[in-house]
Amino acid sequence: MLIIIITGLPATGKTTLGRKIADRFGLPFFSKDEIKEQLFDTIGTGDREWSRKLSRASNALLMIILQQMIEAGRFCIVESNFPPEEYDEKFRLLVQNTPFRILQIICKTERPVLQKRLEDRARSGSRHPGHLDGILLKEFADKSDADYQYSVKLNDRTIIVNTTQFEEIDYPGIFMEIENALKSGNED
Repeated sequence: MLIIIITGLPATGKTTLGRKIADRFGLPFFSKDEIKEQLFDTIGTGDREWSRKLSRASNALLMIILQQMIEAGRFCIVESNFPPEEYDEKFRLLVQNTPFRILQIICKTERPVLQKRLEDRARSGSRHPGHLDGILLKEFADKSDADYQYSVKLNDRTIIVNTTQFEEIDYPGIFMEIENALKSGNED
């Protein structure tokens, strides 16, 4: 059994990549931001601390969904920026207590490109206003790359995808690695 986790900094293309993989392999795809936006619409938006609280709630819901998919014996994709200080242990316990493997895909891009994407996001207003993209942009400018570590420490397979130039992403290579991992997952 295989679970695909897609993680990385904001604006690195996690959702875009996740949807492409889900479409290619016919897998259920669960995204933290989609859950978070439903929470915004249901219980309201607020300040940055409120947004962080809803991020934690969204990740908690993703973990419940993930547990249920595993119990049902279903492959799936979950996408979020899981803070390792909180999620390393949760994933370790999940792996220890259930028969599945994880393929982790980490999206990375060069800092100036990421900065530009965050600026474009904040300026365009294309995302739900509850995300507070303008504030996120300012926070990002004030932090170093070391402040943003979202990969979960796992012993399973990891693919690092450079998303600096979306048109240069090796989708056939990524799909082949996923296909091999899915085949191995069927043997479990």
